[in-house]
Amino acid sequence: MPWRACWIYAPLTVFAIATVDPLNAPLDGLFFVGAFQLILKERLLPPEVWSYFPYASGAILLVWVAVGDNAVSRFLSSKPLRWLGHKSFSLYLLHSFMPASVGMAVYSATAGMDFLARVLLSTAAVLASSAAVSVLFARYVDDASVRIANRYAQFAYARNTARTVTFGESFTAGCK
Repeated sequence: MPWRACWIYAPLTVFAIATVDPLNAPLDGLFFVGAFQLILKERLLPPEVWSYFPYASGAILLVWVAVGDNAVSRFLSSKPLRWLGHKSFSLYLLHSFMPASVGMAVYSATAGMDFLARVLLSTAAVLASSAAVSVLFARYVDDASVRIANRYAQFAYARNTARTVTFGESFTAGCK
């Protein structure tokens, strides 16, 4: 049943394949959202299609932020968030280990304090230790593994291009 609503998202692909004027992107998106709402109001599509409206609105906002030069895109391009993006894989790998180890240790060590203070201290300790360990992990594990993978890729590419022959050469090689 939900596949009937897929056609409403087709115009949104224009944002992905064409250059969009940052000022017109939200207006174009509002047009599609308005058309979507009109279709729902007139009951041209089943009522469960309404559940797709937030996703369409979110996609429009995402494209507007990505395409335009606005406060949100400047905020997302700030140095701290770019740093966080670089460390995101390390944080992803550590996100279950740090609360289970550091968070529980700090929470247990502060047994005499009230609940809120214990939670805030353990949360601060988890955030600080996660940032510190992710810096080390990114430098010594993540970046190193990317360098090794790049070296291997260069080696494999050089080896394969050196051995590559054209069809005509391989066909006539046995005739000499």
